[in-house]
Amino acid sequence: MKIYFHTLTSMDQLQKKCFARSYQGVRQQYSCEFVNNLLEVPFDTPSDTAIVFVVASPYDFETIKGLTLPKNVLIIVAYYLHEKDFISIHIDMLDAFEHQNVHVIYPNVVLHQLRYPSAAKIIDTVIHNTIRSKFISIQESTEIQKYMPEALEVEFNRMKEISNIIKKHNLNPDHYAGSIAVRAGQGTLITSTRTDKSMIPDDRISYIIDCECTKNEITWAGTNRPSSEASMAYLAFKEIDSAKVLLHFHFKPMTYSPRLNLYRTCRYEPYGTYLEARRVVNKLKKSDGFAIAKGHGEIFIAETIHQLSDKIDAVLAFLNIEN
Repeated sequence: MKIYFHTLTSMDQLQKKCFARSYQGVRQQYSCEFVNNLLEVPFDTPSDTAIVFVVASPYDFETIKGLTLPKNVLIIVAYYLHEKDFISIHIDMLDAFEHQNVHVIYPNVVLHQLRYPSAAKIIDTVIHNTIRSKFISIQESTEIQKYMPEALEVEFNRMKEISNIIKKHNLNPDHYAGSIAVRAGQGTLITSTRTDKSMIPDDRISYIIDCECTKNEITWAGTNRPSSEASMAYLAFKEIDSAKVLLHFHFKPMTYSPRLNLYRTCRYEPYGTYLEARRVVNKLKKSDGFAIAKGHGEIFIAETIHQLSDKIDAVLAFLNIEN
């Protein structure tokens, strides 16, 4: 797949270096190229192409609004606007692309401050909208039952109980984000990729038989590929004996709260990678089973579902959030 980064007029050399560093890690799956002139953007390109426009000024925005964008490729508009510019054109930006094949990435407004997406996160958005899972997938079987013949129904019901915690506190506005996992026999039972966590169908779970984490290679059973964060769950259960259940969700008041810096990993790591899993599990060990993957989302582990619920309640209370 080919990614074109159009820097328009206002990206400085430092920003370009940030993007260049960030896409080094995905060169095996993607070919990336910077273009500085609109004439260099191949609007007649095949469907295995993504074009990322990086907006850093109102002028850049007006330039993009004037383009006729192709419908057969993934178009991403990511913007970095200072507060005054953000307030003045944010709604216009969203309205301009509402009915087009455009994914808009914009700063999050958290605690009255703008939180800007990193270059790595923008590239992750391209991956999330295309190949999704970064791991090497080895599907050993479509039948989970043969790996846990007596316990599958019990463990599946436990996953549904964890799902109720998400619904109770409205922790996952995007119901398809995150993951639910339980230790199951010698492996890990986890929600499949792109599963609605508010109502988990019985064909939307996967069983992790083995995981070569450093190689990002996962052997699994089921009818749908495991969550992108399967290696994180597998590693947590492997290294933390007391961990029996895991919940990963995206709740921005936690993700970006400065009051939770103690629980946050030191830097943003691309999702679904061994490095992200390693940093998160290290943090889980040090912080009583709660970690925040910087710029990504929350991970809770516990021995029981009751303990899991109590931990989440404690963090919400600490932040004075009533959900």
